[in-house]
Amino acid sequence: MVAELDHDYALFDGSSLNVPAPGQPRDALIGEWDDDHGGPYSTNGLLATLIAGSSVADGDSDLMLLVLPVDFHGYYPGYAEDGSHARDRLAVVVLKGHTKNRGGVVSLRSADPAEPPDIRFHYFSEGSPGWQEDLRGMVDGIEIARDVIAHAADAGVTRELVPGPEVRTTGRLEDWIRTQSWGHHACGTAKIGSDDDPAAVLDGDFRVRGVRGLRVVDASVFPDIPGLFIASAVYLISEKAAETLLAAYPAPETATARR
Repeated sequence: MVAELDHDYALFDGSSLNVPAPGQPRDALIGEWDDDHGGPYSTNGLLATLIAGSSVADGDSDLMLLVLPVDFHGYYPGYAEDGSHARDRLAVVVLKGHTKNRGGVVSLRSADPAEPPDIRFHYFSEGSPGWQEDLRGMVDGIEIARDVIAHAADAGVTRELVPGPEVRTTGRLEDWIRTQSWGHHACGTAKIGSDDDPAAVLDGDFRVRGVRGLRVVDASVFPDIPGLFIASAVYLISEKAAETLLAAYPAPETATARR
């Protein structure tokens, strides 16, 4: 969601919000970062983060709302530069976690390992049962985001730009979400599991069943989708894999010490 303010952010005055070109003077914000790694560039750029539960949440909170002082309405070539042009925007990104849809597919295009695979996310009705709950949860998230923006009236919010005042009913919100939302933290396509699980690609030591000498260590190994952002879960699985490999193939000095 994106709203318009009645003024520019004073913090951005005189700043290009970009790295200066060679030979060009640095602005105050870049100066703060260069001098002591301080100022706004020492942050992740968020004004606030909210955790909430939708009407379809099953125990754990399933919504994360990220509030940004830029015009962010999606990823596309040049989105970062475009987002820095308007200095009077307030954006709220709605993330739906604990998703029910499991319909995504990754397929090999050929036997050439250098050729990118064919990745199909299969959002909402293209996906598996449970997508209706995901869609309902996203509607709840947009409604919470609108409430956040409504409470920012003192900050000078004047109007909603995205999705816009005409997108009000539940049906229109559902249609807008189905055509405008996206996900890119794909995972779980080569799950770890027990020997009697026909869907388990990997054993407990990250080895690909039926393929000698091959292990997989990335976000595809999860048997279930982590709750929200998957980075920390990837760090954990990487540390576990490192321990597994070092136990199987000790470093030379470790092997010598044991002897």
